[in-house]
Amino acid sequence: MSHVKKLTLHKLFYVGLMFSGLLTPAQLFAGTDTKPSGLKENSATTIVAIVADNPIYLSEIHQMAQRLPEQYKKMSLDAVYPSLLTRAIDAKLVTLEGRKSGFSNDPDVKKRLSKIEDQIISEIYSTKIRF
Repeated sequence: MSHVKKLTLHKLFYVGLMFSGLLTPAQLFAGTDTKPSGLKENSATTIVAIVADNPIYLSEIHQMAQRLPEQYKKMSLDAVYPSLLTRAIDAKLVTLEGRKSGFSNDPDVKKRLSKIEDQIISEIYSTKIRF
């Protein structure tokens, strides 16, 4: 876990989430490394941050990097890694707060999930059947 991001106090949002119970003080200040020094490790198992007992893996950061606009894709992962990690943590925190607020039962969420599920089933079925 030497690759776990150390969150800084200037991120008052995180401190607020700590006090609301989504983050513990240990999670807020976990780890010491903010650089992707685990790049040679298995990105599917390398944990780079933990938010309320939910790990964020290096592979998630790699996927985010692949979706960046072209001008940022040209930059090294070291250059964009801190921003991507912060975005991943923010997204995880917002998701957790949304779940806590009951949005997983919202009709709009269920409708969108159904559409996404249909797309995934179609894609996997097409791949396995190979029309």
